[in-house]
Amino acid sequence: MGVKSKLVLLFAIIFLPFISLAQDMVSSGSNDGLQKSILYNIASFTDIRDKKLSDVAVKLPGVSISPLTYNGMTVTKVLINGIDMMSSDYSSVWAMKPEDVERIEITENYVYEKIMRGIEYSNKVSFNIVLKDSAKSKWSGSVKGGLGATPLLYSGEAQALNIDSQTQTTILLKADNTGLDFSGDISIPSPYYSTTLNGISFLTIAPTLAPLSTQRTRINNSLFGSINNTLHINNDLQLSMQLSVHTDKLTASNEGVTSYFMSEGSSLDMEKGDYAIKKQRDLVSKIGILSNSSKHYLNNIFQFIISDNYGNNEITGSYPSNQTMKTGPVSISNTLAYKKAFGHSILSVDMVTSWDSREQELEVTRLPMDLHQEIATDGFYSNLSASYKFVIGKFSVSAKAGNIYKQQNLNTILSPIDQELVDVTGMTELNNDSRVSYLNFNTDIAATYITDKLQLEIKTPLNYFNYSFRDNSTTDGKTTNKFYFQPSINGKYQISDNLSISASVVTTNTGLVTSRLYSGIVMTNFQTFSQGNVNSKSDMTVTSSVSASYRYPKSSLFINGSFKRATKNQALLYVSSFTENYKLTGYIPVDAPFNTYTNDATFDISKGIKSLKGKIGLTFSYNDTQASMYRNGTITPYTSDKYIIGVNINGKLIEWLNTIYKITYTNTNIVMGSNTSASSVSNGIVQSLELIFSPWQKFNFSFLGEHYMNQLSADQFKNLVMIDFKAEYKINDRWDLIASITNLLNQTKYDYKQISSYGASSSYTSYLIRPRNLLLSAFFKF
Repeated sequence: MGVKSKLVLLFAIIFLPFISLAQDMVSSGSNDGLQKSILYNIASFTDIRDKKLSDVAVKLPGVSISPLTYNGMTVTKVLINGIDMMSSDYSSVWAMKPEDVERIEITENYVYEKIMRGIEYSNKVSFNIVLKDSAKSKWSGSVKGGLGATPLLYSGEAQALNIDSQTQTTILLKADNTGLDFSGDISIPSPYYSTTLNGISFLTIAPTLAPLSTQRTRINNSLFGSINNTLHINNDLQLSMQLSVHTDKLTASNEGVTSYFMSEGSSLDMEKGDYAIKKQRDLVSKIGILSNSSKHYLNNIFQFIISDNYGNNEITGSYPSNQTMKTGPVSISNTLAYKKAFGHSILSVDMVTSWDSREQELEVTRLPMDLHQEIATDGFYSNLSASYKFVIGKFSVSAKAGNIYKQQNLNTILSPIDQELVDVTGMTELNNDSRVSYLNFNTDIAATYITDKLQLEIKTPLNYFNYSFRDNSTTDGKTTNKFYFQPSINGKYQISDNLSISASVVTTNTGLVTSRLYSGIVMTNFQTFSQGNVNSKSDMTVTSSVSASYRYPKSSLFINGSFKRATKNQALLYVSSFTENYKLTGYIPVDAPFNTYTNDATFDISKGIKSLKGKIGLTFSYNDTQASMYRNGTITPYTSDKYIIGVNINGKLIEWLNTIYKITYTNTNIVMGSNTSASSVSNGIVQSLELIFSPWQKFNFSFLGEHYMNQLSADQFKNLVMIDFKAEYKINDRWDLIASITNLLNQTKYDYKQISSYGASSSYTSYLIRPRNLLLSAFFKF
């Protein structure tokens, strides 16, 4: 019996006996037109080990918190007692004590702006955390602190919450060097290429970690703190403030070989050993004013972000070197949205202004040459639009017009100039001193039809772009005018209270990607240079999708599935070239655009089980891509496919035993052209089993085992087994004592094979992971 057959049998044995069990863990909530709510009774899912709301949320059928989704749909808002904390991160929400929460209300087809309800298309979801009366109008929270060894370890967390009718305040503080990652708790713009609000970051400072849980991989010193406060001025007006700080020092080590596939069936192998240190400091402040009523809507958010990042990499292997990187992003933005009802019509005005600066520096010490590069980028973005929507019964028609202006400046200085780079690029000037900008005038006529069963939306946006490029070093300039028509249609039909289907066809055009428009090259790491290209080509993509969502609250059963096909008319081709010392990447225009195809399919079934106080589930996903790339002077088509099957169970099998079991099987395959010899296949299994024993009310202990199996070659498989132990003693209703040992077997390396369809490559890497750790902690709640 093959691996796939065994997984199907395992699912049948574990899952099917529970399908018919009725539940009262989940119930139907109110229905308001298309908005339909269901309620999760938190007490039905809470067990002795659960100290934070996130511990309970992972057991809710149909819910995933990383990323935050519900039955395959994106969660766009998390409220507390119906109040928007106006924070884009929810770390303080998930840190709340579960005993303070009565229920979680989930609303489908959610429209945040009250003035738009019933006339705006929505396939979104909201969470409303409803507190118990005993948790209102007073401070409540918890404190946890621990010390350990191998080496000296510390871990602490304090959270406090005060919710009343006038003010809402949440405070969260964290400190850790046991592997926890707080970067997801703070809202920082992407450090990679961005073509909208932010400037460009060419340097990636974060070290590469093993694809394991953070507490297996991160060797860190991390701090995080945030305070969120909301003041209700009246029923329709509130003021919110948020301040977050984050620091992180991270070290990592890995070594391995990456094979880049060539069209003739050969491959280029590169060795790399990497010891990296990263230091990061972030500050985010935000203030917002919100008025949300059925007559008008006003939301204005001012945000200030400053970061300081430093990295040092010691490289061995094919290109030994030492590199030091620095970046210092600063971002200021203001977002305003205003809507006002006039009889049966609504006037909307939106305005966004943003300035972003990213100073970057990369210094490489490497034989036979030392390289140093300073990068200065900054970007300004403004967007002003107005729309008028007229409502006639079930129909609404809107007309929108606006303009967008964006400017990006890039200045790079590389020293010394290497003749090898001059030869391979054919350029005499490798540095950059340029400005790229565009002015976009856009219009959109949209029609929407909404009933209690059907949502249908048709959009016909037309965009005119005036692009301007100026090379200050040569005083050369270029202006390009472009028109883009990007129609779309979205529909959702509520077949019954429990079953809905959605479909869409969306046309998008990337326009000229400003992060690629420059005339020289930019050094992005110890070996790789990114080459710009001043051209007027752009890609167009047509994406068709269909999805279905079924939920039966009485039996807490949730099923969803989707299929999406994207066809890209590709006018720009990804290029990678290898020389004796360097790798050069970029995009070049092609004479005749060609199509790239991507298919994605997902399926998820999740069932709450009252006797388990938890859930069981099955997930499946499939992706295949047909594309081409330009490698060493040859256009090379390639195909890749990947599918993932997963089974999970989380709950109490018997009164004194909780079980958390997950297994995921992954198969990845890539083929270069029709040459099957230029291909690579990888199979992997990840499974974990945690057994939590609670023989007495005041004492519980657990064992967690994780097994990782990776296929390294056709007949070679690598297995890694890791075991943890944890024990808790409950002194009273407020105090717990906790002891934990992670990585009992003291494994120190993880061997992993990964296939990249984007880069047409396969890498085998050995990662350093955390050694055996012992931690003693105390937990107090108030």
